[in-house]
Amino acid sequence: MAGAGVAALGLVGCGGGSSSNNGANGLATPTPSAKASATVDPFAGAKKGGTLNVTSVTDPPTIDPYGNTSYTTKGLAAYVYSRLYMYKTAPGVLGPDTKPIPDGAESGEGTPDNLKWTLKLRKNLNFHNVAPVNGRAVTTDDVKFSYGRAIDPKNGNASRLTSVVDKVEYPDASTIVMTLKAPYAPFLDLLADTNVFFIMPTESDTKFNPTTTMIGSGPWLFGSYTPSVGFK
Repeated sequence: MAGAGVAALGLVGCGGGSSSNNGANGLATPTPSAKASATVDPFAGAKKGGTLNVTSVTDPPTIDPYGNTSYTTKGLAAYVYSRLYMYKTAPGVLGPDTKPIPDGAESGEGTPDNLKWTLKLRKNLNFHNVAPVNGRAVTTDDVKFSYGRAIDPKNGNASRLTSVVDKVEYPDASTIVMTLKAPYAPFLDLLADTNVFFIMPTESDTKFNPTTTMIGSGPWLFGSYTPSVGFK
């Protein structure tokens, strides 16, 4: 896949501490180190562009993100398609400490009773510049289309949304209003979950086949897929 950005994994080391003998109780107690070790930015000097090389041990059942619940399908989709929210990751941040942050959405605001959420699409959010989408802006028409696919009974994960969301409204081209059946504390986590929702262009319904190609608004461009050989 050709990338619009560079992905990297880094580890940040923690500075060590010194200890001294406490004469009162004979216990060694830690004391702050005299000089804290500097934090190294693993992304310093990173440049946009380039190629991301990943290894897969098996073929996904399909590359259509709503075509199967397999982690191989969902994991691949996360490279190409945006979600409304995503999990913020960084070197040294453990999985349980990650928090949902806007991805395709620019913001999300809940009412005081947490029954209604208003989300705004990110400005200048565009699909990849590939026919037949040709870099056009992402709109709520695409979100509405994608939500329809997400809650289709044929989608094995449909109940993840239908059990929580009562209705979705699209007042304009950039606003989504989601009304819940009851307050649901991890609602933004639900939107960030790669098992649940991806934004696909409406063109994927009739103008290109999402089982053979992928066109999204995520950070990586899809080139081609040859089963049992690889992706580009």
